[in-house]
Amino acid sequence: MDIRPIDAEQLESFFAAMSGPFGFDLPDDADARGGMLAQVSRIFEPERSRCAFDGDRMVGTLGTFSFQMTTPGGSMPVAGTTMVTVQTTHRRRGVMRAMMEAHLQESIERGDTAAALWASDSAIYGRFGYGMAAFNTELEIDRRHVDFHRLAPTPAMVEPVDVETLRPAAIEVYDRLRQTVPGMVGKSEGWWDRIFSDRQGGGEGTTVPRHCLVTEDGHATGWVRYRLKNTEGHGHPAQDVLVDQLYAVTPEAWAGLWQHVLSHDFGHLIKARLRPIDDPIHSLLRGMRRVKTTRFDGLFVRVLDVPAALGSRHYGTAGSVSLEVSDPMGIAPGTYRLETDGTASEVSRVDHADIALDVEDLGALLLGGRSAVELARAGRIDGPDDQIDLLDRMFRWAPQPWSPIIF
Repeated sequence: MDIRPIDAEQLESFFAAMSGPFGFDLPDDADARGGMLAQVSRIFEPERSRCAFDGDRMVGTLGTFSFQMTTPGGSMPVAGTTMVTVQTTHRRRGVMRAMMEAHLQESIERGDTAAALWASDSAIYGRFGYGMAAFNTELEIDRRHVDFHRLAPTPAMVEPVDVETLRPAAIEVYDRLRQTVPGMVGKSEGWWDRIFSDRQGGGEGTTVPRHCLVTEDGHATGWVRYRLKNTEGHGHPAQDVLVDQLYAVTPEAWAGLWQHVLSHDFGHLIKARLRPIDDPIHSLLRGMRRVKTTRFDGLFVRVLDVPAALGSRHYGTAGSVSLEVSDPMGIAPGTYRLETDGTASEVSRVDHADIALDVEDLGALLLGGRSAVELARAGRIDGPDDQIDLLDRMFRWAPQPWSPIIF
């Protein structure tokens, strides 16, 4: 078995190899297939791929996106692990482990502090050291129950715009928001092309995307992208409102955008995907129970360089904790003392630690969205109660981490 990167000319073969395990078909039409591959090539980094070959046959795929990811109060370079597949004919032969080892070693050599991914199966990646660090939610709101809370701000005005008008403003808003939200990543022009290239109706009664913008005092402060889909209205017109992008940087913009998508006359259900666990809609509505929330695992983080990872962020309180980090892959094991005043930190190697945890759970805690107390109750972190409590208070952060793109 040979593990190696592919070149740009092998991108179609890469996707063909992916199609079986992931269960999709490449477009039959040559122009459509070429368009899809051309778009992907804007973000794909062939030199960072690590694929498995059995002779000339590609039997495993693994890609990497280079990201700068926000951490609490800081940021770090991250390898976005993506498109990991193994052909059914080559399962249980160590193919995935070989690709992951090559991928993580390449990421270390490149200087990445961590790797991160979205998991097609949430049970797969813990053994490779990836910890679930940010939840993802799907929201469903009945149009009959959309009154705002008496303390909600006056919603900002929302203006429908075309994609060309929206794009520069959308990038500005996104970049302002991502500076404050752990888990969000910088996007290249290729990523924005991918988001805004889909301008077709989705079939089965789904409209082309609608785009709206909020501007306050001459500055863009929020935007939304959504579709309308015809549904059963018992003799009356009815539609679902399907929200797939919604970002804001002021309370008034959050209120204005949510009011807009909740206000369609024929709206039946408002459905929003890839939302943060602390989305402001929960506090904007008069009855928060009206937001039906389904919580899923979202972003997984794999620490590669413990001192760099711990030093990349701020903390919820000053303190000093010593951590014995185990790592089944042998990449980042060791005993470390973290001392911080909340902003500046110092990480040093020590001989003794009060708290023992796996690198998977260090990754889970890193962005501030998981509870050390909860993990200790589950028996996954070991240490004195007072030290676990301090660890929890140090690492927890607001806002909660959020990864609004799947990669």
